[in-house]
Amino acid sequence: MEKILLRNILECTSGEQLEVLKLRNKESIRRNMYSDHIITESEHLKWLVSLKKKPEQQFFIIFVADQVKGAVSLAAFDFKNRKCDWAFYLDETVRGGLGAAIEYYFVGYVFDKLKIEKLNCEVLSFNESVIKMHKKFGFQEEGIRRSNILKDSQRIDVVLLGMTAQEWTVHSESVKERYQSILNKFDIKMA
Repeated sequence: MEKILLRNILECTSGEQLEVLKLRNKESIRRNMYSDHIITESEHLKWLVSLKKKPEQQFFIIFVADQVKGAVSLAAFDFKNRKCDWAFYLDETVRGGLGAAIEYYFVGYVFDKLKIEKLNCEVLSFNESVIKMHKKFGFQEEGIRRSNILKDSQRIDVVLLGMTAQEWTVHSESVKERYQSILNKFDIKMA
């Protein structure tokens, strides 16, 4: 069983925080993000400082064999309405179903531990494999923001997906059964 550690970026070393910058600047990750420019170290450090002032946002580093291999963002926490947004990315070298395991873990974390009642995400329309994966976990397509992002001089749609805590309660066991062989490969812990 492969051990996966999730740690809040603000509790990580400056070296680990800079590894996230390197990962985020990889072409394979940038192409699927809203902002796809090369992030400077100065921009990254300003973002880290801003995180300290934002209780409505949490950012976790995914460690695989003590190496930074991905990240998960929980953002736009609205505690009154008990909702938030989420997104994650993994290094393209990571295989074996870790994406599915991270999705299962974090959806459960948001609904079961944080007691959020609505979880939302946005995916660029050309990223069809991620849209399909979210739907397999119980997310419903809620809309499309047409021509919402400009990338390489082209307007790109953004697919809006969401799931309620009640839907997760209904779907979580069937999702677990479907992905059990993958979930058994990983021991995911939050530090």
